[in-house]
Amino acid sequence: MVPHSSGNVARLRLKRTPHTIARWRGGRIVGMAGVLSNLYLIADETRLGAVALGVIDTGLPTDIRRLDEFIRTEWRGCQITVVAIVLTHLHFDHVGGAMLAHNLMSAPICMSRPASALFTSASAVAMPSVGDWSREILPIWAKQGFGVPRVYDLRHAWYAGLPRIRPRDLVTRPIWLADGDGVPGLADWTVVYTPGHTIDHICVVNRRRQLLFSGDFILNFSGHGEFNQFVTDKAAMRASIRGLRETQARFVFPGHGRPFAGVNVGQRVTDVSQSSPKDTGDTRIS
Repeated sequence: MVPHSSGNVARLRLKRTPHTIARWRGGRIVGMAGVLSNLYLIADETRLGAVALGVIDTGLPTDIRRLDEFIRTEWRGCQITVVAIVLTHLHFDHVGGAMLAHNLMSAPICMSRPASALFTSASAVAMPSVGDWSREILPIWAKQGFGVPRVYDLRHAWYAGLPRIRPRDLVTRPIWLADGDGVPGLADWTVVYTPGHTIDHICVVNRRRQLLFSGDFILNFSGHGEFNQFVTDKAAMRASIRGLRETQARFVFPGHGRPFAGVNVGQRVTDVSQSSPKDTGDTRIS
C-alpha cells in the first residue's frame, strides 16, 4: 500500500503481528498492535541488499521479541542496521521493551532532551490521578483490547517508567533529541517537541512525505483522531497543539488506535488551538 491522497491509511487496523502498513519508493512503515500500545518500524531500503531501520516506541519485552523476529525474517539475507530506537515518552507501555530492544538490536536509544531530568534529578514520571485512570486510562486499555502483560514484561517495566518510579537503568548513554533534531541515520525524519501529555513527549515527522508518529499526543479510537485527554500540563498541551500546525502531516500513526489519514492535520488542529485540552477530545481530524 502506498500512502497518498486517497487515504488508504485511514482504514488500517493494526494486527498483533508486525506487517507493512505504508510503502513508498525505497521505504516503508511496519506497524503492530502491542500488548498495551502500538510499535512501528521505519525502513529505509534505498541501498541494494541493505536496510536501515528506526524503531518508534518499544512497547513491552513480549512485543520486542515479536518485532525482532519479524526483522530477521523479513530482511533475511540483507545487511540489517537498526540506526535508532526512538521513545516518544517515558510511560512504561511505550518503553517497557527498551532495554531488550537495545540489547537485541545493538542500537542507540533516543529520547527528548527534557527526559534527561528524569535520570538526573528526583523528578518522577507523571502519575495519572484516580480520576484519570477511571475516565481516560481504563477506556484506552479497553479499546486497545485489554492486553495483559506477563510477569516478565512487568519486571522490565519496573525499570522503564512505571508511575512514580524513576526510569533507572533504562539505558546507558542515550541520545538526547531536541525540537527540530533529525533522527540519527534516517534522512527526512525529525523530532517535534510536544509536551502536555508528559513533559518529555515528542512526535516524529517526515515533512516531505507528510507522515507523523504521534505517540500519545494524538490517539485514534474514533476513526478520525483525537487529542489525548490525559494531560499533565494543559498550557503546554495547548502550545503543542498550536505548534503541530507546522508539521503539514496528512498521515498519522498513533501510539494507540488505528493509523489514519486526512486533510492537513496541522491545519485542522489550528482551529482548536485556543481551546483547553478537555475541549478537543472529540475533535475530528479528517
